[in-house]
Amino acid sequence: MIRQPAAKVWRERIRPFTGNFDGEPDFLVIGAQKASTTWLSHLFTQQPSLLKPKIKEIHYFNRHYDLGPRWYRSHFASSEQAEARALETGLTRLLRYEATPDYLFDAGAAARIAADLPKARLVVLVRDPVWRAVSGYNHMVRAGLEKRSLESAILGEDEQLEQARRTSPEAYRHALEFHSYVARGLYFDQIQRYRSHFADRDIQVLVYEELIADPQAGLEQLATFLDVPLTLPARVTAQNVGRYERKVDPGIERYIRDATDADTTALFSALGRPRPW
Repeated sequence: MIRQPAAKVWRERIRPFTGNFDGEPDFLVIGAQKASTTWLSHLFTQQPSLLKPKIKEIHYFNRHYDLGPRWYRSHFASSEQAEARALETGLTRLLRYEATPDYLFDAGAAARIAADLPKARLVVLVRDPVWRAVSGYNHMVRAGLEKRSLESAILGEDEQLEQARRTSPEAYRHALEFHSYVARGLYFDQIQRYRSHFADRDIQVLVYEELIADPQAGLEQLATFLDVPLTLPARVTAQNVGRYERKVDPGIERYIRDATDADTTALFSALGRPRPW
């Protein structure tokens, strides 16, 4: 068994130079966290028209940008591998992709993606901010990164972020990534960062609750957006579902609703459709 340090050296410094890695993603699923990006990515792995990455969440544009483009390309099918898949399937249009849900929330990711992948298309999943926050909180509890009660974590979020910001850039980055529960539900502000770099026609926003209720319709939307055939498997199973009590104190729910209401209105007004929540 390779020890972790040696494995890290292999993955980051050696493997990218062991082959002809010339592939880049045609589209990215950029978020939101806890809005079913894992489930959607699982569906993508079953599509002959899509070439899956070596791992689902590469985190290049928010954590590993310093490792460079060759490292990034090493996660995708090469042109030789794509040609082999085309011969195998008879399909003439095959797309590479990745799904890192933190890209949506990360303040610097949009500009980096636009600079490196200006022709990429972007898929965004949004979820009721209340249940996204509750799910995000429980995800961090399971990971051992959150010890506070849900009430303390939600009500104390702004104070913790400000304290971390005053402490150090690293502390602030850590707090943003692991303790932003309400802030991640401000989707309009996050999507606006991408709209300043990408045309609206290159950004597809799907609503989590609608996708779960009717995955066939969601896949049809994506098939049109990406211009590739996508089919729903006969059996669709949930992925990365946390086990926690599906209820929240009415006061906490109201707090999150009030904090995200204007942003939600702005988002769906920009999308030209009624609010789902």
